[in-house]
Parts: sequence; structure tokens; C-alpha cells
Amino acid sequence: MKAKNMVRIKMLRNKSGSPDGIKVHHYEKDTEHDVPESLAKTFVEDDKVAERLVGENGEDVEAAAKAAEAKAAEKAAKAEAAAKAKAEKAEKAAKDKAEKALKNKAA
Repeated sequence: MKAKNMVRIKMLRNKSGSPDGIKVHHYEKDTEHDVPESLAKTFVEDDKVAERLVGENGEDVEAAAKAAEAKAAEKAAKAEAAAKAKAEKAEKAAKDKAEKALKNKAA
């Protein structure tokens, strides 16, 4: 189990860095690593040699993006269903009104 302050990153370029302030490691391009938040910040934000693969709350960034997309799609589908129901209700009301008008005219 990884520590709470660890972040998953993917290297965009080769870079050396120290995860513990003592030992220096060489991180190669296209490899993934769990590194301390401070090293991730340096690689991702300062040096721009890596990308964060895990969000700040520990969630998988890709999974979080897919979940947000699914939630947005669900919200859009609900809105579309509500609009369709409203249109059907309005259409029925108009039809009922027209039928009532015809009955009153015939009487």
C-alpha cells in the first residue's frame, strides 16, 4: 500500500531526482512511478518533465474524467427526457383544447 503523500506520474523526458532527499534516482521517459508529492510537483509543475496520473485525492485521473463525462451524459439525458415529457404534455394539452373547442362549436 502506498503512502498518502505518494503520487503516480508518467515521465515525459529522462530526469534524475531524489524521492527522499538522500538517494538520487534516474527516471526514464515513458515510465510510471509512485513518487512523493514534493518530487511530483517538481517534475510536473516546475520542470515539466512528467504528467500526474493520480489526482490529489488519490483518484485515478482517467477514471475520474470518465466518471465526470458519464455524469454529464446522464444529466443531459435526464434534461432531454424532461424536455420531451414537457413537450408531450404541452402537445396533449393543445390537442385537448382543440377537441374541446370543436365540441363546443358543434353544440
